[in-house]
Amino acid sequence: METEVEMTDTPVGYTWGKSDGNYYLKSPSGGLRRLSEDGWKLLRALAERDVSKDDLEGTPRKIVEELEAEGYLRPGDSVVKLHQPDPIRLWPRLVLFLVLVAVGVVVAWAEFPTMLGASELLVSSRLISLIGLVLATIVIHEGGHYLASRPFFDPSLRLGVVNGVVPAVITETTEAWILPKNHRLWITLAGPFVQIVWTLLVAGIHYFFLPESGVLSTFLVIMVVETVFILNPLIHGDGYLLLIDAFGVVDLRTTGIEHLRNRSLTLPAVYAVLSYGFGIGLVLTMITSAASFFL
Repeated sequence: METEVEMTDTPVGYTWGKSDGNYYLKSPSGGLRRLSEDGWKLLRALAERDVSKDDLEGTPRKIVEELEAEGYLRPGDSVVKLHQPDPIRLWPRLVLFLVLVAVGVVVAWAEFPTMLGASELLVSSRLISLIGLVLATIVIHEGGHYLASRPFFDPSLRLGVVNGVVPAVITETTEAWILPKNHRLWITLAGPFVQIVWTLLVAGIHYFFLPESGVLSTFLVIMVVETVFILNPLIHGDGYLLLIDAFGVVDLRTTGIEHLRNRSLTLPAVYAVLSYGFGIGLVLTMITSAASFFL
């Protein structure tokens, strides 16, 4: 993102941006911190010398000290503003994605009868080929998130878990929250988008060059189902991010957990129960399926 130095040699320097009416601070390490309107006014007053840190007490002073400790505030540095990028049109990409998914569903339906059974997949060459294709798809999916993010910030890859129990490769795109909504939605959608494109390219190879390959038939069915599955908002991945961003729901998962701890029956609390229950059920299903596959 383009930057502009607003003030130099200020008592309190920071890097900030505004997106969808929300103020954000950005740390040198790429962290983001959302500010309330009052918090923003306080930092502005500090930077413009209308008030000093020594004048603060109680909660305001504690917040300033926390922001300094976390690297969001830089005493004696400059105030830097992050400028929003040019707008993008999301709807043509969304329509194209839905068309590609529909084609993928037709392909999966056609290939389902020729999928390999468990005993057929246990042949080492077939199993290694299928695993290789799945790993390549994971790389391509995360590469979609990465490339869509790269013009605006430096994303990172890490191993983690979703829903508290499901292992996954995750592209860290927290900095996207300082971008306009359409940019954020596209960064989230880019992973499933390139995944379905890749899946259909493999379908083309299957139909034109390797029509008898049971491994490719199996791969195509698995990948189309998985592409649709990751859009499920109960999984704390792409579907969840699309849901909360499209409808402007803030911290749905965190809020739901807090409400559960307070024994409050709310929609966020119901979501938290359903999503974590879904995750546990998914892991148990995966374990049961793996056991029946190999035993």
